[in-house]
Amino acid sequence: MDPTSSIFRLAALVWAVIFTCDNVAVRTGTIVTASALSPIRLEKKALINTGWWNSIIELHLSRDDAYYFNWRLSQLNFSCFPNLVNLTIQFCRLTGSIPPEISALSKLQLLDLSFNSLTGIIPPEIGNLRNVVHLDISDNFLTGPLPSTLGRLTKLNYMSLSRNMLGGILPQEIGNLKNLIELNVGSNSLIGPIPSALGSLTNLNNLDLSCNQFNSSIPIELTRLTQLFHLDLSSNKLSGKIPSQIASMEDLTSLDLSNNNIKGSIPGEITKLSRLDYLNLSLNKLSGKILHR
Repeated sequence: MDPTSSIFRLAALVWAVIFTCDNVAVRTGTIVTASALSPIRLEKKALINTGWWNSIIELHLSRDDAYYFNWRLSQLNFSCFPNLVNLTIQFCRLTGSIPPEISALSKLQLLDLSFNSLTGIIPPEIGNLRNVVHLDISDNFLTGPLPSTLGRLTKLNYMSLSRNMLGGILPQEIGNLKNLIELNVGSNSLIGPIPSALGSLTNLNNLDLSCNQFNSSIPIELTRLTQLFHLDLSSNKLSGKIPSQIASMEDLTSLDLSNNNIKGSIPGEITKLSRLDYLNLSLNKLSGKILHR
């Protein structure tokens, strides 16, 4: 794209309003210099002063939108979007950390930053987004512990933090999220016991804790999740026995406990899970057979 063209100037103006960046790098290798951007900066200020951006309720950027720019989430001018309800930035090569200032988006209901290159921690301030119902920051390079303030997001019905490098324990405060339907923290480095508080999430349909380093037994409290369709605890360091109370999880269609250190006999109660169409208990230390009814 020719950086002198009117189309480029319009695109650069829009991005300059949204992002507080000093330089704009173009994929063709052309760099828009400070002098070239000076008129855009003036137009940016004029456009912000109109207050038009205050009316935006949805901002959705994907890989095509970001083709000509490389940027950090911290460059986003959050103050421009006081009424934002949906912030979706996927596949944009977004770098840097999630800034605490994101908590200024008090009306936000959907936050999706998946499939980027974000690093650093999940800031505790994310717990101030009290209206969020959908949170997806999967497929990044986030590290550090999960903030206990996630437990404040009591309107959440979907949360995916999977395929990052998150560590530490899964906070008990997650048990406050009574409206959750799907919880996915798979493919991280979480340690410690699976919190019994997860048994309070009785609306869950999908629970994925796979590919972590959880090292407890399977909490009996998980068997209270009678609306669960999919349960994946595979590739952890779980020990102990499979609780016989698993028979109460009658809606299960998929159960994966493979690649752990689970011992003892395979409970006959598994045969009562009549809707089960996928079962994987391999790579454990189990004995016995599953008898078909």
